[in-house]
Amino acid sequence: MFKSLKKLISVKQDHISVTVDEIIDVVVDESIHKIRLINGYRRKMRKPVENALSYCAELAERIPGTLDLSGKDPAASEIIGGFFKSPEEARTVVTESTDVRQFLNETDVDELYLLMTMNRRTKTVFDSGIQGQIVVRDIATKAYLFEEHKLVLPSDTLEGAYRAIRMALLKSLSHIALELTLERQRREVELEQLRDELDVKLKLIRDDHQQLAIDGNTEEGDSLYTDSQILLNEVERELEKVQTSGDHLTSYLNQVTKILSNPGQYLEVDLLPMKMNRIGVFVKDDSKKEEGNLCIAEFKFGDIESRSAVLIKCHRNQLKTG
Repeated sequence: MFKSLKKLISVKQDHISVTVDEIIDVVVDESIHKIRLINGYRRKMRKPVENALSYCAELAERIPGTLDLSGKDPAASEIIGGFFKSPEEARTVVTESTDVRQFLNETDVDELYLLMTMNRRTKTVFDSGIQGQIVVRDIATKAYLFEEHKLVLPSDTLEGAYRAIRMALLKSLSHIALELTLERQRREVELEQLRDELDVKLKLIRDDHQQLAIDGNTEEGDSLYTDSQILLNEVERELEKVQTSGDHLTSYLNQVTKILSNPGQYLEVDLLPMKMNRIGVFVKDDSKKEEGNLCIAEFKFGDIESRSAVLIKCHRNQLKTG
């Protein structure tokens, strides 16, 4: 599916080709600038960047087909409406989108594609349904509710939208590398400070121990000294795990290339099948059918953060911002 990226990445906007070196520049800009001080950093980053970009392209391609709001599929408007609490909320999302306003101001295209991202949460609702030949009321159902919507990455073509999405995902990986590096640095500083404090504490305990020995009472001092020494040993072991091996610049580069070489450990996407129930609320679709099934993409960043996404096709007049 993906051609060789060694000479030229097929990322074009307004007939401008983007090379691997330019994409490496993007990764460095979005992660750790000091990497540029390392001789040969481009050569060392080339293969990891190519690997990460291919992975991001695969994730982008997994986003289900566009919801067409251009009028060809009236049901799509109802589906989009299900993502919002009210029409007013939908209009607010559009008017507050800086990306949309800028795109409409800078282009004269009529048809465009957008990625809508959202936070998803579940809530128990009560509905009725048929079990066998009996109508059962007050059936507890897990409904999907969406909030914190954002319209991002507008494009005038579907291919342009996918290009923008995969570059945005690559930037997300770069941000993860930066965050992990900064977190490790913060942890290293904290542990070094704690180690120094324990060193001072042990010195004071030793001095007190000498006085207690003169007084003939060493049991209390021995216990305190032992506990402090055990804690110091634990701190030093943890410090060894987070301390930079070699120089900091090489450590920065290693952190970035590690993430780009193993992007699946830090960024994933799943498809969530849904259906709209009779009261206009999305619930999980357990029907196992594939044809006509509504799915949204669920992007997961690291262990805790996730974001739902759907690709929309619409006309300019559907996104009027004022």
